[in-house]
This record gives sequence, structure tokens and C-alpha cells, in this order.
Amino acid sequence: MQRANWKDVAELVGIAAIVASLVFVGLQMKQSQEIAIAAQYHERAALAAEMFSNIMDSGDLNFWGRSSGLPATSDQSLEDIGRNVLTGKIMLTLMDNHYYQYQAGFLDEDSWHAQRSNLKRILKNPESMPRLLITQPGSLRMAFLDLCTTLIEEDESETQK
Repeated sequence: MQRANWKDVAELVGIAAIVASLVFVGLQMKQSQEIAIAAQYHERAALAAEMFSNIMDSGDLNFWGRSSGLPATSDQSLEDIGRNVLTGKIMLTLMDNHYYQYQAGFLDEDSWHAQRSNLKRILKNPESMPRLLITQPGSLRMAFLDLCTTLIEEDESETQK
């Protein structure tokens, strides 16, 4: 090969190395952004759960009981219903976070299947507060609500067998 050809080959190799490094940097930036978004989602879920817990400790539980639309009975006061609403909101918020982390690739299959089984068990009872809460519009992500609907349908089909 002539000297000029070697120079051209070296330039092409150099250009290819630069392009490869730029692609690698781009992928790293995308991954960093995904990690940051997942961390923010996790932090928001933790703050929401903490807020609901604080309200349960020192807030107006009657308000939450009234806002549920469920009537007080001889078995449950509005305060009891409010406590159940907040507990249900905490459970669903944390489960939604687990599902989000799984969808983003930050929760492994085994961990997710354990969480999925827990959620399915929680939603099994048609009168459970979490199951009643998922019918309220705008309270949770659509992807999570779709999962809840799927789990309820799975449970109902298993029960009919």
C-alpha cells in the first residue's frame, strides 16, 4: 500500500473511534437520565407515603372518610374509613412505585413477581380499600391501573375454575 492509503485508513479508524465514543457517551447520558427519573419517581412515592402516614397520625381522618364516599356504619366510623383510605393510598403508591421501577428496568424479575403476588392478594377482596381506591379516576398512573385490572381479572378467572 502506498503511504497515502495508510494515512486514509488511519483517518477512517480515528473517525470511527470518535463516532463510537460519541455513541457511548450518548447511551451513558440516556441511562443517567433514566436513573434520575426513576430516582425522582421513587422519591415522590416515598414522600407521598410519608405525607399520608403523617395525615393518618395527626390529620383530619373524618375528611378522608367523607371523601371516600363510603357511609359510616356501626362497625366503622368515618375516622376508621379515613384511616383505611390513607392506608390503602400508601399501599397503592408503594406498589405503583415498584411497578414503575420494574418497567424502567430497575427491579429484577424475582422481586417484581413477589410484589405482583402481594398486589394481587391485596386486590383479591372486592371490598378492600385498595380495590375501591383504584376505581377513583386520576389517583394513579394508567399503566398501574391497567395492571390492577389485569390482576383482578386473573383472580376472578382462577376463582371460577
